[in-house]
Amino acid sequence: MKEVISEKKQIAYILLALFAIFFLPYFGAWLKFSGHFPADYFLYPNTQDQAKAEFSPVIFGVISVLFVIMFCLYAFPKIFGFKQTKEKPKAKTKKTTPLPFWFWIGLVIWGVTLFFRWGKFSSPNIIIHWAAIPLFWGFSMVIDGWVFKRTGGKSLFNNYPREMIAIGIASISGWLIFEYLDCFILNNWVYPFAHETSEQEFLIYATLGSSGLFPLAFQWFTLLHNFKGMRNRFSKGIKITLSPTIQNIILVVCLVSSFLAPFYPNQLFVMIWIGPLIILSITLSKAKIWSPFTEIKSGNWTFVLLFGLAYLIQGVLCECWNYFTAYHGEDFFSYAPDYWIYSIPYVNDYHLFEMPILGYLGYIPFGVFAAIWWLVFAFLVNRPAQMKTLLEI
Repeated sequence: MKEVISEKKQIAYILLALFAIFFLPYFGAWLKFSGHFPADYFLYPNTQDQAKAEFSPVIFGVISVLFVIMFCLYAFPKIFGFKQTKEKPKAKTKKTTPLPFWFWIGLVIWGVTLFFRWGKFSSPNIIIHWAAIPLFWGFSMVIDGWVFKRTGGKSLFNNYPREMIAIGIASISGWLIFEYLDCFILNNWVYPFAHETSEQEFLIYATLGSSGLFPLAFQWFTLLHNFKGMRNRFSKGIKITLSPTIQNIILVVCLVSSFLAPFYPNQLFVMIWIGPLIILSITLSKAKIWSPFTEIKSGNWTFVLLFGLAYLIQGVLCECWNYFTAYHGEDFFSYAPDYWIYSIPYVNDYHLFEMPILGYLGYIPFGVFAAIWWLVFAFLVNRPAQMKTLLEI
C-alpha cells in the first residue's frame, strides 16, 4: 500500500531541510570562530580571493576521471546500459512556423547588451552595470523562440508564461543560496571590480539579475528534448531505487559535511554545489513529492541528465560572456561590477575562460538543482509545478 504523507508533514520536511542548508554551516563557522566572525567573513560582494590549497596533480587526475566518465555518459549512453528507442516518423507537413516576435526582441536585447559589454564601454551604466537582466532574459527569449519554431507553435513563454515568471522569482532565492554558502568556503568566486558600483546597487543587481538564471535551464531542457537524438536518449536506463537506509546515510554525510565546511573549506568546497541538491532531493523523496530523481526508479534519466547538460551548455556560454567583458594581461580590468573570477582549491589550473576546466562539472548538478529548487519553491507557495509538461513541448 502506498504511503500517504500529509501536506503539513511535507512542508515540515522541506522547512527542516532548508533550515539545515542555511544554518548548519553557520553554526559550524560560529563554533570555529567562537562566535566572533572575522569582519569580512560575510562581506558581499567580496572583491578579494583568499588563499586556497595549491594545485594537486593527484586530485586533478581523480576528478579528470569523473570528467571523462560524464563525457562518455552523454556521448555513449549505451555503455551505461541505456537502450535506444525508435520513434514513429512524424507525418511531414509543408507548413512551417515562423520565428515569433519575442525571438527577435530577445535577440536585439541580448545582442546589444553583449556588444556594449564586449566593447568594454564604460557607459551607459544602465547596460554595463545591469547587464545580467537583458543578457539572461534576452537569451531565454531567443531559445524560446527557437523552440516555438521547431515545435510548430509550442514553447514555455507561449504556453506557460506565468510559470516562467514564477521560475524567475524562484531563481533569485535559489542563486542567493550559493552566494551565501560561498562565504563558508573562503569565496571560491569573487567580483574584483565590484567597486565600480555601490554595495547597495550591487546587491539589487545580484537579486534582480539572478532571476534569469534558472529559466535558462528550463529553456535549454525543452530545446534539447526537442531534438530527436536527445528525446529518448536517456529514457530507458538502469533502474535505481535507494533504500531508506542508504538515503539516510547519504543525507547524514551531506548534513555533517555542511556543518564541517567552515572548518575544512578546501576539502569540502564541493559541497556547495552538491549539498543543497542532495539534501533537497532526498527530502522530496521522503515527503513523497515527485522530483526528477523519481523517474530514475523506472529507468528514465531524461530529466536529470538533460537538466544537467542544459546548464553545462549555458555555463560555458556564461563564462564566455563574462570573460570577454574584461581587459586581460598586465592591465586586467573590467567596467562590469559583476565580472567574476575563481579561486578553487586543488584544481585551479588549465582554465577555459575564467573557469578551471574541471570546474565545469559543477554546472551539471547546478542544472538539476534549478529543477529541484523550482519544485520546492512551487510546493511551498502552493503553485503546482508543471514539470512533466516539458516533455510535451
